Amino acid sequence: MALIKPGTIKKSIIFTICSTFPVLSGFVLLPFYTRYLSSELYGMFALYGSIALFLQIIITFAYDTTVASQYHLLKSDFGKLSSYIWSSWVVCVGIFLIMMALVSAAYFIVPDHSISLGNGTFELSLIYLSLSAACISALLKIYSNYLVVSDKPNQFLGLNSMNLLLVLGFSIVLILYFNNNLQAALWGRLAGLMVCLAMCYLLFIKNEFPFTLNFTHIRHTLWVNVPMVFFSMIQWAASYADRFILLLYLSATQIGVYDLAIKLTVVIELLTTGMYNTFYPKIYAQWADTKIASSTQEMNKIYHSLSAVCILIIAGTLWVVPTLVPLISGKEIYNESAKYMPYICLTYVYDILIVTLVNPFIFMNKTQTMPFISGASTGIKLCVASICIYFFGIPGAIAALFIRRAADVALYQYFGGKIYTFSYNPLKMYVVPTLFCIAALLAEYYLTMIPPLWRHSLIFAMAMLLVGGVYYVEIKKLISDYLQKYI
Repeated sequence: MALIKPGTIKKSIIFTICSTFPVLSGFVLLPFYTRYLSSELYGMFALYGSIALFLQIIITFAYDTTVASQYHLLKSDFGKLSSYIWSSWVVCVGIFLIMMALVSAAYFIVPDHSISLGNGTFELSLIYLSLSAACISALLKIYSNYLVVSDKPNQFLGLNSMNLLLVLGFSIVLILYFNNNLQAALWGRLAGLMVCLAMCYLLFIKNEFPFTLNFTHIRHTLWVNVPMVFFSMIQWAASYADRFILLLYLSATQIGVYDLAIKLTVVIELLTTGMYNTFYPKIYAQWADTKIASSTQEMNKIYHSLSAVCILIIAGTLWVVPTLVPLISGKEIYNESAKYMPYICLTYVYDILIVTLVNPFIFMNKTQTMPFISGASTGIKLCVASICIYFFGIPGAIAALFIRRAADVALYQYFGGKIYTFSYNPLKMYVVPTLFCIAALLAEYYLTMIPPLWRHSLIFAMAMLLVGGVYYVEIKKLISDYLQKYI
């Protein structure tokens, strides 16, 4: 087996690490947001951030995704590629201007220049800031994805480092100077993005892409983009809509408590995704070589190993992160976040299984079914959330997270079975993760007389025993493959 070139490993590390910078900036800023904004303002800040992400989906219009396919089609003619990049940016700016006009019209029509939803009020003047941040993020995302597909790790590192440092710098300065000011928190992110875009243009884009417009290829990708935009909207609803349902019944302060608990568990998704991304090229290579629409014994060992690692990552996060909440937040109200975090951590228990079920759809270009599956599971989650939140509040929202993951597994297993034969061991992909989840839930709910750190240590020890007893062979092979690949 040919060794991977050191340069390839270096590029892979740069792309992987830098792609986490947007999440990292939000994580680093959490102590500032939670300490220097009131709990109510932090809850509203989280909601404005969710709105900005939704607006970014509309403005980007999936050109951050299609830039990959268009690069491979047009890379032999740089003039056409340059015109495609510029034309996609112009379309994004056009969408932004249309949305800005709509918000401006609403500003003069809506009484008090604000929109009320449940226990929260959204100022249209602050929607302007979210919309502007969404537009700049969309432009940077398209260029960032171009740098990935064109294999330019140094520029990718420069762009994302600038973005991270500028957003952190402006946000921290404005939050500290204008204490307890929501507008200052939103301006911090927007100012960092504005300066980053300007520097990106002067340092990279100005010399790389001469300004030319040609909307021919933009029109060709239009009907490819539309389904992807709707799919992204569904994914957004799956991740963020529950906060707005919570706002119908709870205060903005409780939204902040829930949002902080969610953000502190994102480390699980980052680590499991990073682990899977290390090994999925090997799986794709086997599919391409064998042309067999079923999982091989070697693939199954990878799936089983990653499932075991996912259990350990969840148990480790559950063990360590809740103890950090008082250090991060500095306010007693956020201790509730530590109470909810273990339950949210356990909703990730099927993450590797879901990715395993999804990958055949992507590799075999059978993605047409994915929006239906995602839409169905999201619809189930939101219906359950609407009912459970009404009766139980935040615990109801967490219950809906569990139900959505279970729906994803059931639907992808059913539809995936029609195009691909899964032959993994159900004990290692279903039974053990489920047993761990149930045991951890029971321990968390009933062993409240034990201090949290000791209780979570017990859960971690249980995870170690389960993994060591059931996945010993796979873990040994996983470590061996990982060391062979990178050392």
